[in-house]
Amino acid sequence: MSDNRELGDSEYPTSSKEVGHSGFHSRLHFLVNRAKSVRSFAISAGISQTGLQRLLSGGEPTLSTLIAIAKEGGVSVDWLATGEGICQSGAALPTLVRDTLGNPVDPDDFVFVPRYYILMSAGHGAFWQEEQLRDVIAFRRDWIRRHLNCSAPENLVAAIVTGDSMEPTLHNNDTIIIDRGTTEIKDGIYAISYDNRQWVKRLRPQDDGSLLVISDNPDYLSFRLTDERDNGFIVHGRVCCRLADKPPTTY
Repeated sequence: MSDNRELGDSEYPTSSKEVGHSGFHSRLHFLVNRAKSVRSFAISAGISQTGLQRLLSGGEPTLSTLIAIAKEGGVSVDWLATGEGICQSGAALPTLVRDTLGNPVDPDDFVFVPRYYILMSAGHGAFWQEEQLRDVIAFRRDWIRRHLNCSAPENLVAAIVTGDSMEPTLHNNDTIIIDRGTTEIKDGIYAISYDNRQWVKRLRPQDDGSLLVISDNPDYLSFRLTDERDNGFIVHGRVCCRLADKPPTTY
């Protein structure tokens, strides 16, 4: 058996030091997924789209192709080939995220919205509490663009509703998404502070310049503000989404 024969994929060394190690293809997918398309990445890297597709399907690169891909992806050849080393820019290595089937996922496709323990009262008012991060909710950026009328994804925060004064619109323990970039008052539901308490209420400007603060539940009284500066009135943002607190339907 000749020592210089061409090796097939199955005969490549399995050490992580070798390009043939399976991790190379995961790293390649990660870099390509950051581009607009496979075609655009190939053109920018100066390699053929057919050749790049072959690599994405499990093929092995030549040294010149490996260098071109690493340069376009902004990583070192060592990292691309073996998973070791640092990005050429000196920045931290990108974190490889995978879905449940092991396919690489680009975190930049998602918006991570912080959800706080702060309780936004839809009842008689809850005292403002120190902000404490509870967890983070991930939304796809394209989903936000299609479904949420918000100023910018980076302005979104989430909080928990308590009380029943906004039923049937909002229910106790619902999670609401608040757009902090929208504080101009129009007819809508807002997260506000008033009289040292936090509220979630419907705000409706009146022709005489006053502001009607409305509870959707008719069992609760609404009230009118004649001067929005009274009692520390603050608009924190408009409520643009409700996530219902109810068990999922399982089968």
